[in-house]
Order: sequence, then structure tokens, then C-alpha cells
Amino acid sequence: MIEVAFIDDGINSRASNIQHYKDINHTIIRTNDFDVSLHGDQCYQIFNDYTQNYSLHSIKILNKDQVCDINSLRLALLWCMENDIEVINISLGSTLFSDYYILEDVIRELTKAGIIVVAACSNSNVLTYPASMRGVIGVRCDKIGDLDAKEIHINKKDIKGIQITVGALDAIYKGVGNSNSFVTPYITAIICNLLNGGCKDYSEIINSLCNISSDNDFINFEYEKRTLNIWANYEPLIICLKAKDESKYLIQKFQRLLIDKGYNTIIITDEIKGMTPFIYNTNDYQYLRCAGNNSLEYLIMNITRPDIILTTNFRETDQEWIKPDCCFVIEKNSFVYPELSKHMDSLAEESVTNDNEVLIKDIGKYQATIQFEGKEQTIRYQLSDDVVKDTLYVNIGEKQLLQDETIDWLENNF
Repeated sequence: MIEVAFIDDGINSRASNIQHYKDINHTIIRTNDFDVSLHGDQCYQIFNDYTQNYSLHSIKILNKDQVCDINSLRLALLWCMENDIEVINISLGSTLFSDYYILEDVIRELTKAGIIVVAACSNSNVLTYPASMRGVIGVRCDKIGDLDAKEIHINKKDIKGIQITVGALDAIYKGVGNSNSFVTPYITAIICNLLNGGCKDYSEIINSLCNISSDNDFINFEYEKRTLNIWANYEPLIICLKAKDESKYLIQKFQRLLIDKGYNTIIITDEIKGMTPFIYNTNDYQYLRCAGNNSLEYLIMNITRPDIILTTNFRETDQEWIKPDCCFVIEKNSFVYPELSKHMDSLAEESVTNDNEVLIKDIGKYQATIQFEGKEQTIRYQLSDDVVKDTLYVNIGEKQLLQDETIDWLENNF
């Protein structure tokens, strides 16, 4: 018998093979309360229709408004690890980059322990946690209609980390539409059947799912674009970072600093490879590039919706968002200095001596100052005896890189 956990808004059923729990004051406790649950009940019905020989543990973490704190999800996942759960179904998630790091350690331990985590992608079809995390089986519904009901398509290199796309169940279940939440328990049921049939681990499950996967090669740029609820020309702050191989780890360090400060920050590159999240090496996703030089970059931007993009791929282009707002050159031994981009030649390099110049930090014997000129913010650093005044250009408003992030970066890397 497979031990299964549903982390949701509860299940309103008194079936003998279901145990009920909820998060009360940051503790998962057993309960006999049966709240009205439309979401969890529908997920349970779909799951129960396609598998048997299981024991189900319903863990309620969503409130009446269908929201919860990310720490409640982490708490529920820890409970599953401590109580010998074998398969976890999660039809919820977060799109905040900072929440990735709250879940990172527990997801790593769950996958290391061989516990199968099945999670739904956001219905906006953007990067979602835990569904997009390594070791999690991410699931989404085919919202376009290229797959028949219950038909499965596997893409191990999905740009969002969502390996499984499933044909919508709306023709079978009233009211489920093409929601990602409701195809997820269908996949969880299939996985339970595979475990009951002899599959032993994550790799064997993925291989078995590949054997029943549709060979319909329909996922391309246009498909991904059509599945997004919003396709917009975002205007994130774009920082070009140039570094030699031995200094490239600093780019990821800078990214984490910005995420910790609350900015969704991604790296778009054709140089950096690694396991760090939110790095998009464009060489890995050329199957999604189509007519238009920046189609792939636009897709990455729309599925991540970043506040800040760090890129090593500088090039002049008619697409305005690709042009960096500023450029860092990162040298060996963590020496960092700003460099003007080619299209920023209108910015002056001379010292500023007017009343708008404000000293914001001493860094050793050197200084950083900030000057406000209308909508433009100019930060000047004295970084060495040889480089007295270089200029970093940053917009104020939607593209503002706040003073504390900039100074933290300098302090951490000198």
C-alpha cells in the first residue's frame, strides 16, 4: 500500500483510508474536522478514480481564501518526510523567487530520501515552486488543446522545469476547466500505479512515463507563448556582467544578493552552466527560438517576470529591453568596476561637485557617491588611485537599483 499525502485545503471525506491533518499555529496536528473543500475534494476525486491500494494523508494548509504562507508548505513537507510518506501531491505553489530558497533544503532531502513530489505549475504557466524545482515532477495542463484528455507529453528540458503536460480533463469532470491543479492528481495516481507495479524510484518513474508519452512534438515558442495568461514587454533593470572564468561565480553571488533583497532576478547567458537556479543558458533552449533574434529572451522574461536581468550576452539590438542599463566588469580577486555601455556616451564622466552629490558610503579609503538629475540616478565610485571616477547608470522608479543593494555588493566583494 502506497502512503500518499495531499497538501491542499483539506478533503471532505470520511473514507477509512484517509487521515486528516491541518496546520494549527505552525504545527501539523491530526483532526476530525471536515471543512467544506471544493479544491481538495475535486483533486481527491480525480486521484481516487485512477488508482487504488493507497493510504491517504490529507494535510490542510490553505485557508478559506485559498492562500497560505510558504512556511506552512515547508512545514507540511517536513511532516511528510518524518512520517514515511512515499508520494506527495501538491496542487499549489509560489512564484516568488525568494520562496525557492525557503523550500530548497527540504525538497533536496525529500528527493534524496526517494520521496516522490508531484506539483502543479501556476495557472499563469510561469516559474513555480516547488513544481519547477529539480527532483520535483512538475505538471501542467495543455491549455491549447493539442493533447486529448488524459494524454501525457514528457519534456525533460522544459524551460520552466515542468516535465509533464497533460490533456485537459474538462470533458470528464465538470468545472475543472484546464486548470493545472486538477491534472496533477491524475499524474499522481498514474505514479502510484507505477510504484504498485514495481517502479522503485524517480528515474524509473520518469522512464516509464516517457514510454507512454505522446510523441507529438508540439511544444515550441508559439505554443509556450499562447499558454501564458499575460504576454508583456516587461522593462526590468538589465545589468551586463563581464567576467573571466575564475570570476563568474560572483555573478551568481550578486544574483542571490538581489533575490534576498526581494528582487526576482534571473541570469540570461550563453556562458555559465551549473545547478544554480534562475540561470538560463540560451544554448539549452534553442528549440524555442524562432523568427526574431530575441524571441527566446522574450519568452524567458515572460515565464520568469523578473525585476532584474543579469546577462553576459551584450549586443546592440533594436529590441530595447535587451540593451543593458549598465555594465560591470568583474576581474580576478573580486575587483569590480563599472563600465559605460556604448549607447550611454551622453553620460558625463567628470567629477560632480554640486549640491545634489551625496556621499553614501566609505569603502576603505575610497568612496561611493550618488547624484540625482531628474529621472536619472548616477552613482560614481572611487575604487582605486588609478580609477578615480567611473559611472554606473541606473534609472529611478521601476528600474531602480537601490543604494543598499549596490553598497552591499561593493562591501561583500572588496
